[in-house]
Amino acid sequence: MWQEFAQVRLLSLSTAADSDVVGGVGISLLVASPASLSAVVNLLDSRYPLSEVVVALNCEKQPNLLQQLKLRYALVACSVEGCTVYRSRERVYRRLVVVTTREKVDSAALYDLAAHNALFDYLLRVPADYQLFTFAVGRIAEVLASELSGGVDVVTTEQIGLYLLSRREWLSRGGFGDEPQQSTSKMVRISE
Repeated sequence: MWQEFAQVRLLSLSTAADSDVVGGVGISLLVASPASLSAVVNLLDSRYPLSEVVVALNCEKQPNLLQQLKLRYALVACSVEGCTVYRSRERVYRRLVVVTTREKVDSAALYDLAAHNALFDYLLRVPADYQLFTFAVGRIAEVLASELSGGVDVVTTEQIGLYLLSRREWLSRGGFGDEPQQSTSKMVRISE
């Protein structure tokens, strides 16, 4: 009995995630028209377990990327109001959501489309050509969880274009527009 317990314990320690969930903070990483498949792979390499990657793209402008994503992650389609949402049949890739549209829309509208289909309350807007460190999302979650009084609505970084909004803040602004400036909402800046 003890030997089985010790073996299970050692096995669970060896397969533990590098980053545990911090304060129950869930983060949706949003990317519009990613530059390549490697950009999506990089975002999925995030080691924060309570996160998802939502990719929004125009299927007529980027048909090759859509086909690559479908093949690599075994995506199946379901139609939703005005767009098509793809999710994986494979359990290991459930953190990936691909949203496509045929309409000609700008980048901000694609980010809004991704946010509409995101699961979590915090929306991290990632520019199409950015690469994140594997621990970056966990670091942002730590900052969010450490602010106990009233929560955080906006998190900005030194990198232009990379910022996080709470769903409440995103709705009050009417969607993604320009990078957030100082506002009346609770704002935190992360520096390296």
